[in-house]
Amino acid sequence: MTSGRWRVWVAESEPSTLIGSVWLQLVERVPRPDESPAGPIGYVTNVYVEPASRDAGLGAQLLDAVISEARSTTWR
Repeated sequence: MTSGRWRVWVAESEPSTLIGSVWLQLVERVPRPDESPAGPIGYVTNVYVEPASRDAGLGAQLLDAVISEARSTTWR
């Protein structure tokens, strides 16, 4: 975690109980001869929602948060 190459999003219920998470690892791209951006790619390594909280869209909300952050951030 101290490498700065991991991001995690969590979902909590009351009172502060973890009910879901998604993990994103930033992986350096292989250099390319063209003008492609040199930044890392995001690799979703794990998505989990507690069984009692499934089928309510929580997993989709977590993934939407990751995608939104990835589109609005320069990962350097």
